[in-house]
Amino acid sequence: MALRAAALLGLFAVLFFLAPPELPVCGFRWLTGRPCPLCGLTHAMFALAKGHIRNAVRFHALSPLAAILMAAVLCNRPPSRRLWIPVAALFAIYGIFRLW
Repeated sequence: MALRAAALLGLFAVLFFLAPPELPVCGFRWLTGRPCPLCGLTHAMFALAKGHIRNAVRFHALSPLAAILMAAVLCNRPPSRRLWIPVAALFAIYGIFRLW
């Protein structure tokens, strides 16, 4: 458990110090010209790692939820299976909403 927590902390430290100013464009967006359900999530995770919550939510509104779930999985405390389906549905609905 302590090793996973240290790995998570190390990951956030790397993101904090080595975040590039511009990341490559999403492959889905490059092919279709439309944002995918996860578009902006990488930028949002970098912003969260730096403590810029407003920017993270601007990039992707569900980024705090994604960060919490990622931390839970990395700390070997994954949420129950009953939670994954609603979360996946939420991301899908948000992605469809962003298309309009």
